[in-house]
Amino acid sequence: MKKTTIAIIPLVLFVLLISASAMLTQENSSPRPLGTLFAPSTPIVISDSISPSSSPLIGLDANGAAHVVWIEYGDFRRFMYADNKDGSWIDPSAVERIIGTADWAGDPAFAVTAGGVCHLTFQDAGPTSADIFYLVNNNGWSRLINICFNGGGSGYSSCAVNPVDDTFYVVWNDETVNMWDIYLKFRSPSGTWGQIQTVPVGLGYTPDISLDARGTAHLVWSTRSGGDSAVLYSRNPNPQNSSQWTSPIMIKASTAEDYCFPMVRSDESGNAYILWKDGTRGNDEFFFRKVSSDGSLSDEANVSQTATSSQDGAIAVNAKTGNVYVAWSEGGQGIYLNANTGTWSGPTLLTTSLGPSFQPNLAVDSADVVHLVYASQTGRTSEIMYQTVGERTQPTTTTTTTTTSVLPDPMPPTDLVLDSRLDEFPNKKINTLSWHRNLLNKTIPLESYRIYRKGAGQPDSAYGFLAAVPADFFRYEDKDLQFSQSFAYAVSSLAMSGKESELSAPVTENSIFPPRNVQVRTIVNRSLSLYEKINIITWLETPMNAGVAVAEYHIYRWSVDAESSECELIATVGANVQAFSDRRVPRDQKFFYALTAVDTAGRESTRSDPGHEEF
Repeated sequence: MKKTTIAIIPLVLFVLLISASAMLTQENSSPRPLGTLFAPSTPIVISDSISPSSSPLIGLDANGAAHVVWIEYGDFRRFMYADNKDGSWIDPSAVERIIGTADWAGDPAFAVTAGGVCHLTFQDAGPTSADIFYLVNNNGWSRLINICFNGGGSGYSSCAVNPVDDTFYVVWNDETVNMWDIYLKFRSPSGTWGQIQTVPVGLGYTPDISLDARGTAHLVWSTRSGGDSAVLYSRNPNPQNSSQWTSPIMIKASTAEDYCFPMVRSDESGNAYILWKDGTRGNDEFFFRKVSSDGSLSDEANVSQTATSSQDGAIAVNAKTGNVYVAWSEGGQGIYLNANTGTWSGPTLLTTSLGPSFQPNLAVDSADVVHLVYASQTGRTSEIMYQTVGERTQPTTTTTTTTTSVLPDPMPPTDLVLDSRLDEFPNKKINTLSWHRNLLNKTIPLESYRIYRKGAGQPDSAYGFLAAVPADFFRYEDKDLQFSQSFAYAVSSLAMSGKESELSAPVTENSIFPPRNVQVRTIVNRSLSLYEKINIITWLETPMNAGVAVAEYHIYRWSVDAESSECELIATVGANVQAFSDRRVPRDQKFFYALTAVDTAGRESTRSDPGHEEF
């Protein structure tokens, strides 16, 4: 399977690019200087690594917070992740290692739900060929799973989330039966996967998928022949039913590109917006075409319009307005942006003060602010940069007798979460609160967040002030708590003006907690012709259940090739038991185990941290 190289561009190549860079010209006018049309923010480094970083992808949640993944190159390649959902960028965290060493391994696709759940797919070395792998981040990254296990090569995955119900869809091209079928697979929000489907639109390559607010799937792909490729499009109002794909529409019959890498985005009205790489003007450009909800096609437009080679194209669409934003790089030198809010603005160079920049990816929020990530050479390595483009309209209220803006009352923070854990020294409990900024406070200068606490089960009138943290803090630890104590919490926002918001939705401690230190030991029982694999699971009681009448423990198991949401209850044991033997375990599989505690009232705890067989 042929694959374009996504490896980091060496420093020496950047030096050559700088020395050989050509003056950019448009077909109609010169590129707009920085800031003429847009209002870009100062770029921020979010990778902050001594190792080169590249291939960033970005997604936004309903609060407008950005979630970013990228590839970092050290002793081996691995995916990294960072977000700014708490108001500032968190330190990057490692997600998963890329096993394959060939340049085709990696090639990620990324989708984020309105609630901030992140889905990542990529191609990597499987048991017999390239396969598609998947992870999900829902308050922590899941274990890696192989979602195809096909005999033939699988690659070029694309993924999207249905905004109607958060069902996740992934498509890729596959050579298991034909070269190349387009395959589709979907995952419910609870983690259940459907079967692989063959999309019945004929053979194709490099598929890309988008789902609109109606739940309709929009699909583009390419066909290749003799160094040329075509762009085709189909849609499906119910993509879980493979029989409802429409007949393909030809978007461009000849792109003069071996790989034209088509991309599609959609809006709330069911319109599709398609971008592809095109060489029909004599050099690499990015062309655009819109497919209206009634199936009619707009004229094609050359949106890059430059004399040098345009690469690394990306597209984002405001789902509410249909405004289109296209970004690309020019020979690795800089990032350009073109926007259509009725007419095309013309290419605008965004990265005038940075080193060579490449591989842009972008998303746009409901306020038409573009969130842009890209790789940029900074000194001896390449970093992942983030910046916004555009300005939100600042809402104010005025009276007929004054022109002074009146700020609205502050709103409480959102998504308050409580995590209780054991502090073994000095054998106490810690309750950790975390929350997100409320975007309705965007125009309101905040002084602090105020934390309130009451005993669990007490009326709201029992809330008492506990502590305050600065407005750029989104976390608080309530320490040195007795195990017999149980609390509820709420948080308010305090404005610089002295106005305090109402309390957030409260959170309350669980009444029962899982056991700790789950361990798994594997033994083999060999008796005559018998070969029995036995996993012995052990655990410890938690002192956090002091005063709780624990009745029993539930033991759950799931395969390393499945998600934790697919676990099964395999046993129930008494409260005084601290070991269980899982007998006749399949020899060709390895398993995770987790436990819950159940009290005499039938209330079940959350699952413990899992234990697993040695890999």
